[in-house]
Amino acid sequence: MGFVKIDDFQNPSDSLIAEYKILNAKKNEFLLIPIGYANGLKALEEESTIQVYSDFYLEESINEKIRFSPDKWL
Repeated sequence: MGFVKIDDFQNPSDSLIAEYKILNAKKNEFLLIPIGYANGLKALEEESTIQVYSDFYLEESINEKIRFSPDKWL
């Protein structure tokens, strides 16, 4: 998982530095991404499952989707 603190959601800097964390399913690990961060997820093993939880209802989260190019910081 990669995540980066966004400085300005309307015009984010290209020089932001992403952080990375590899989670291990066998350890039942989880990661909290704070408000104000963008994140990217990728399963590293076939047949892996990634679960994402949010404090928004589905209808609310649809309005909050902001997409950045995957190669911008991650």
